[in-house]
Amino acid sequence: MEVAEPVTIERSMVEGALADLGLALTEAKAVLAKLQEIMVQSQTAEYAACHRVCPHCRVPQPVKDRRTRRLQTLFGTEEVEAPRFRVCQCRPLAPVVAAVSSPVCRLLTARGTPELERVQAELGARTSFQKAARILKTLAPASPGNHESVRTRTHAAALRLEAADRQAMAAVVASDTPRRRRAGRLSCSTAPMCARCRVTKCGNLR
Repeated sequence: MEVAEPVTIERSMVEGALADLGLALTEAKAVLAKLQEIMVQSQTAEYAACHRVCPHCRVPQPVKDRRTRRLQTLFGTEEVEAPRFRVCQCRPLAPVVAAVSSPVCRLLTARGTPELERVQAELGARTSFQKAARILKTLAPASPGNHESVRTRTHAAALRLEAADRQAMAAVVASDTPRRRRAGRLSCSTAPMCARCRVTKCGNLR
């Protein structure tokens, strides 16, 4: 486990006042942003190192090059290293598309973390997109701090909820269809039939 000193805050209280007690909002945001930077970089480095090892021969795969990716989080935008590895020599018949792998790129399936998207979508659903962006910018070192991203992620969350509702309704209809068919067969078997045309709904029936 890596130990790092994220930030140092010193404030003398010899002649201080009540407002000088504790962390100020700007200081707390700076601490959170630094902690997030250290944690994200450490986690992605560990993920890349673990997936560099070949799953077949357990030998580290050679590095082809090193690139960077940007990840938007609730506590700032982080730039992480995303190395690409060449396919291990124990797999000479690997397809061309699998000749190079980047575990970090596979890990970062979106430009923002799910937590950032959830908070933006929740605020965007409760107030205007401009106000939601201002709230995030004031209370957290979130990124990005513009209303366009809040609107986009609020709409994306709404589409996911609608898709989930449609799937749930389809499952209910699919499970209810066999019961309706059985009920229909029972009602047909008990309905009166015309003796001449053998039809259930006949004009000769009175």
